[in-house]
Amino acid sequence: QGEGDEGCGGNCQPEIEVSPTSIDFGTLSGGSALANFSIANTGIDPLTVTSVQGTSSLGGGTVAIIAGATSTTIPPGGEFFYTAEWTPGEMLPGAGCMDGLGAGSSFITIISDDADESTVLISLDGCCDGSGGGFLCTYGDLIGLLLCIDSNPCADPDDALAHCLFG
Repeated sequence: QGEGDEGCGGNCQPEIEVSPTSIDFGTLSGGSALANFSIANTGIDPLTVTSVQGTSSLGGGTVAIIAGATSTTIPPGGEFFYTAEWTPGEMLPGAGCMDGLGAGSSFITIISDDADESTVLISLDGCCDGSGGGFLCTYGDLIGLLLCIDSNPCADPDDALAHCLFG
C-alpha cells in the first residue's frame, strides 16, 4: 500500500469505518424489515471492499443487501450507503428470532483490504412473533425442515421440531 503520499511516512493505508456496528430490526408481525448502514474510508489510500453479505438460515431467515455495491472501491474520505432487508424464516409464532441459533449468530459480513480490520461484522437482532394475520411468519425452507423432523431420532415430535429449528 502507499501511493507516494509523503505525509503518512510510507504507511499510507485505507481504514474502514462501519456504522452502525449492530442493527436491531425489532419485532415483526410478518413481512420484512429494512435497515441502513454505511461503510466509510477514513484512511489515506482507496479502500477495496470485496464482499458485503448478510446471513441466511432457517433459524434467522435471510438478510439481503438490497441497496449498495457489494464489491466496490471507496476513495479516501468517501462513504457508501447500504440497505439491508431481513425476512424472518421461522415457522412458529414467537420462535422467529435471529438468535434462535445462538446469541450472536446473525451478521452482515464486510470484507475489505483494510490491513487491521479485513473482516468487519455488523451484529443483527430481530424477532417475528407471527401475529400479523397468520400462524406463520414465512416458510423458510419447509422441505428441509420436514426432512429434518422426519429423520430426527427424538421420540417426541416437539423435541424433533425444537432440535431442527434450534440445533
